[in-house]
Amino acid sequence: MLNAFQNEIGRATCVGFSQVAQEQEIRDYFLRGIHLTKHFLSSIHDVLVESDIPNAMSWDQSVTGSTIPLHFRTS
Repeated sequence: MLNAFQNEIGRATCVGFSQVAQEQEIRDYFLRGIHLTKHFLSSIHDVLVESDIPNAMSWDQSVTGSTIPLHFRTS
């Protein structure tokens, strides 16, 4: 269950960063992460269903559609 939880958070993080990445190479890196977490979550979900264990909540629902990165200044 913890593995599913961690992958859900990882997917949400990758979605957010892929939306605001300036360089295509970096964006592709995060898109690959989204693909990998979907694959892992699918496998984990199958095992949980077979064991009658509730599935982890999806975290990527809280990611907005913004494509503008926030820039923080430290001064």
